[in-house]
Amino acid sequence: MTKNYQILAPAGNHQALVCAVQNGADAVYFGLDKFNARMKADNFTSDNLCQWVNYCHLYGVKTYVALNTSLKQSEFMDAVQMVDKIYKSNADGIILTDLALIKYAATFPGRCEIVASTQLNVHDVYGAQFVKDLGATTVVLARETPLSAIKQISSVVDVKLESFLHGAMCVCQSGQCLLSSFVGGNSGNRGLCAQPCRKYYTSYFAGKKAKQGYLLSPKDMCGLTTAKSLLDAGVSTFKIEGRNRRAAYAGECASVYSEVFANGFKHDNTHLSRLKRIYNRGDYLSDVYLRGDKHPVIYPNVQGHLGEYVGVVSNGKLRACFNVQKGDSFKVLRNGLEIGSAVASESGCFVSLSSTASLKNGDCCHITSDLAQIARVENQQKVLPAAFSFVANEGKNAILQAVFGDTKVEVQSEHVCQLATNIPTSEQEIAQQLKKTGNTCYTITNIVVKNNGCFLPKSVLNQLRRHALDKLSQQIVVAYNANLNRGEVAGYQLPKATYNPTQNQIFAVVSSVNALQCVQDCSILGVVLDLDEISQQSLQQFAQIATAKCYVDLPPFTNLDYVKQILPKGFGIVANNVGAVQFALQNNIPYVAGTGLNLYNLPTILLFDTTAQAFFYSNELTLHETSQIAHSKGYKFVYGRVKLMHLMHCPNKLNTNQTCQTCKFDNSLSYVDELGNKFYIRRRLCKSCSFELVNGKRLSPGSINLKPFNYLVDFDCATQHLLKAGSADFSTLQLYDLEGLDMSNCTKGRLFNKVN
Repeated sequence: MTKNYQILAPAGNHQALVCAVQNGADAVYFGLDKFNARMKADNFTSDNLCQWVNYCHLYGVKTYVALNTSLKQSEFMDAVQMVDKIYKSNADGIILTDLALIKYAATFPGRCEIVASTQLNVHDVYGAQFVKDLGATTVVLARETPLSAIKQISSVVDVKLESFLHGAMCVCQSGQCLLSSFVGGNSGNRGLCAQPCRKYYTSYFAGKKAKQGYLLSPKDMCGLTTAKSLLDAGVSTFKIEGRNRRAAYAGECASVYSEVFANGFKHDNTHLSRLKRIYNRGDYLSDVYLRGDKHPVIYPNVQGHLGEYVGVVSNGKLRACFNVQKGDSFKVLRNGLEIGSAVASESGCFVSLSSTASLKNGDCCHITSDLAQIARVENQQKVLPAAFSFVANEGKNAILQAVFGDTKVEVQSEHVCQLATNIPTSEQEIAQQLKKTGNTCYTITNIVVKNNGCFLPKSVLNQLRRHALDKLSQQIVVAYNANLNRGEVAGYQLPKATYNPTQNQIFAVVSSVNALQCVQDCSILGVVLDLDEISQQSLQQFAQIATAKCYVDLPPFTNLDYVKQILPKGFGIVANNVGAVQFALQNNIPYVAGTGLNLYNLPTILLFDTTAQAFFYSNELTLHETSQIAHSKGYKFVYGRVKLMHLMHCPNKLNTNQTCQTCKFDNSLSYVDELGNKFYIRRRLCKSCSFELVNGKRLSPGSINLKPFNYLVDFDCATQHLLKAGSADFSTLQLYDLEGLDMSNCTKGRLFNKVN
């Protein structure tokens, strides 16, 4: 019976790939040595790509190659060449983030799945329709997508749906994080996330210390209880996250979920135990996003692998609830907090430990490395059932046919068969020898032998078997790849920038009616309304005085149908994901392509050229990099508040224990990291709440006199400085006057220093 789902396992290196394949994965995904979202994994190369694709295809396992990072203009043609190589390698699909690459790859002939990455923040019908129209055949849904939206997408848009099933959760909404790039210059959008979200933070509310811990570190996702609901909703590919984790993780997760799916989604504590031991951050969350519950996501007590509880310390030794093995590793917790690690010095239920901490009675031990589990997973061997048919006749070469599924091969011995002078080799002996498949991936389930009185040396039979199985393996792969029906690619011509501005053009950002009133007296091209509350009442206040073109900045997760109801006539939107773009196109609403789209290169920018009123370049590009893709409609953000994260959970509940009914949130909540960097929590209300992590220092170019260009300026931050400068004409204003000489509360961000 044909499956209506596939378990997709991570492969950060070839050991993980082998473990996943051998333990039941239906498909694997991995990256190459460039342009993939897990550049810290060992990864694969263009040179060994075909080898590992063919390895997977031998076992009937699909391969998806990730090329899912933001691409600078200087990198784009290298990425095109890599996409071409992936296609020619016969990989089943390509996971892409760059919209222009999706459109290009969609032109490839034959069967090649074009997978729109989760980085595109697709979580509604609008977003799914946009990438489908662009050429995507599969959409990786944002982790935060609720089940109701998944059902709606499945029923409306003719595209395959892929959903995360198990593994790490990002605290930031998919594809919307700038924290790593601004804190240390390593961009998560380019595969080098340094995970500053996993660090220790102190929160302050209304000027007082509120909480300490790993306040931005979410629990891992576990899909044992949600898999069936996802399948019923229309998901067909179930993704296990974890390309940076050990090989046995990929294998064990593939094994557990393959069993659960095959057994009608029945699972027990054994399955959960196996998952926890191999990797468990925060004791897991399951369906909080699926059911629309955004609160119990963060696990502030322990940052990394928590493992599974096994017992407590008693008189300096571990009293475990089952036998542990010498060499097993543990995390030690006291009052729920990690105090160190330990290793079992012996096997048994009451064992000595070698620990980094000074142990006390009652300390809890969680197993984080189970040697028996790892050995079982790494030694698992998947076997392919084959059938043999053997014939030996005097004066002729022996013939051996090998069959696997629809694939059949035939080989002949170099040895010419001779009649036995004494006793011929029995058919039972021949069958027994041919069944010795040794270290191959085959088991012979059926064998037919016909020997007409010949004597056959074991060496001849062994050679014949090896030759037949080698040829069978080759032919299985050849048949698989031929079925993909690949052809030649057309190639790509890289567009170049021609726009050369001679004076400043300004787009303004405002958050208050007073700021809008002030900015309308200046020479500006448009105004972004970046509001704490987006409601009919708040928008009407702006509409009453607006004379400039106004665009309402929408959080990435927004009820777009609600926006349609309340948006004043003549107003547009700032679209921060592809769903909002599609919403604007379908409803004839003017739109600006926002920074949330992370526009990095001219090919992608040109996709919006004819429909967008303007667009904002990625905040991860320097001024120089932006100048290389200059466009008359493009604006570079150079001054104001920088949104580093868009959060789905409620930081107010986490830090103050207030509920929605008792909420007193007033934007006074802030986080401070271990280095003293401060971040503000901002609430956005658009029928429902979402939150932003805003850099504590505003962006500013400082005393550098910027060249004439199209700039985006946060006018709320700049108003008092502009008034002091006495200028109402941005075309002649020197932008460093916005800050004067005070840079103590400012950062130059990525304006001059490149992200990695």
